[in-house]
Amino acid sequence: MLRSPELIQPPAVAPVGLEDVKRHCRVDHDEDDEIIEEYIAAAVRKLDGYTGSLGRALITQTWRMNAVPDACGRIRMPFDPIQSIQSVKDGDTDIVADRFVLDASVTGPFLVATTGWAWPARAVLTVEFIAGYGDTPPDVPADIRTAIRLDVEMQYDRPDGPRFEALRQQYRDIVRRSRRWNI
Repeated sequence: MLRSPELIQPPAVAPVGLEDVKRHCRVDHDEDDEIIEEYIAAAVRKLDGYTGSLGRALITQTWRMNAVPDACGRIRMPFDPIQSIQSVKDGDTDIVADRFVLDASVTGPFLVATTGWAWPARAVLTVEFIAGYGDTPPDVPADIRTAIRLDVEMQYDRPDGPRFEALRQQYRDIVRRSRRWNI
């Protein structure tokens, strides 16, 4: 049965830290740390992983999905960047790593069978993979980290009028530029 990818190992850290966001929002006290951390988590959820609007994993995380190869023998990965394929299984049978390659082309990412080999017929394969830009916040593109800070600022400061519109437009522009459209 095909279903949405399942997060196996979540990121160890957020793409932006509490102190980073507090500097951005010019907060110099600790009274609101808990609510700011909640805002950071909400801002990251909007962008990150399978349900995030970017079509990207931000910090290193492990996922599992079931997939059926398409007519061209490709398995479309649900988002990028893909760091590595941990395993591919047909039921309980491991498919050895030299039987497939990751194609991270402009239309990808895809998992593709190597030349001279084909996926098992009508197989529902289980793919476990590691995705994300890297293990630390600086690995995530600066624009994406800025978008998270702006989202937290809009939630925390609750600006109105022209300032809110300017922040929202800046956030939207960054998200639009950073989105993976073909996934």
